Amino acid sequence: MLPADGLTPIALLTACLFVVRNMRVTDAFQAREAEQAGRHACGLPPRRRRRRRRGTLHDLLAEANAPPG
Repeated sequence: MLPADGLTPIALLTACLFVVRNMRVTDAFQAREAEQAGRHACGLPPRRRRRRRRGTLHDLLAEANAPPG
């Protein structure tokens, strides 16, 4: 039996992670599409997606230029 050394296990793990992530993204997209189709059937407008913002550029610059301490 050969030991699991080298690039192959890492590449296999990375490929599996990409597949799982893409499946989750696809599932979320299909759920959102189904919700919008249901809203459209009821005559409601599509729901707006909110952007996730971690802060404005001004906030990020203020944190970066803050004195240590």
